[in-house]
Amino acid sequence: MLRSGFFNSKNHDKQYYTSDISYLFNSLIKDGVFEHIGGKFIARAGSGMQVVIPSGFAWFNSTWSANDSDYVINIDEAPYVANYKRIDGIFLQVFPEDDTNTRDNAFYYAKGTETAGTPAKPVPTPTDEEIYVPICYITVEYDVTQITASKIENMVGKTETPFVTGILETVDITELLAQWEAQMNDWYNSKDVAWDDWFADVTTNDSAEWRAWFDSVKEDLATVEVGELKNKVDALTSMYVQDGTLYLPNTAASVSGNKLILGTDL
Repeated sequence: MLRSGFFNSKNHDKQYYTSDISYLFNSLIKDGVFEHIGGKFIARAGSGMQVVIPSGFAWFNSTWSANDSDYVINIDEAPYVANYKRIDGIFLQVFPEDDTNTRDNAFYYAKGTETAGTPAKPVPTPTDEEIYVPICYITVEYDVTQITASKIENMVGKTETPFVTGILETVDITELLAQWEAQMNDWYNSKDVAWDDWFADVTTNDSAEWRAWFDSVKEDLATVEVGELKNKVDALTSMYVQDGTLYLPNTAASVSGNKLILGTDL
């Protein structure tokens, strides 16, 4: 069926639906979150068990969604069984432009299933013709009372929720993020190997040298009588210099080259 518009109405013979206006925008804008508007819906940790969705603007399913302030979503309490965890999701719930019931888009919170194994991301079930665009996923571990940034996986800018960068232009940063992650892993692994090598060297070679020196000192000290050692220490603590001469009372000291000899060697 060929459709066209817009034309002036005569006796109400031309009436248009919102879908007619959406056709115009669909020819110019691809689905996604606008990269240059507001906080781009990129989620962050809030207070306690809260996640904050900042301002942003999106075009999906031939409808627009605008958020002009922080939108706070309360996450359900953490699992109370030890070692259990789950993954919750926050979605942009988008209805078609010709929807006759809800006629409004919204942020949608979906609670995941708790498990001792690897939790699965929740997948909302549509009740009409709406779609669910993932904004972020949150890993909720046993007995936590604070959502941290490390537990939030943002989906904005990735395949399912790309950035709109201009007319008929979107960008998917999934591959870029994967590249950054791979580079970080490579860097971490190289540093990890370097640390292991250094630690092994210190705990083997250096430790052996230190142990050999310590054992030799113990052997030397074992041959010295306690009283004799005390006398030598007392001699050192009572020495003094007068008129350019070093005096060592109570000891038979002598100088040999650049060494000071206090009677019997230690």
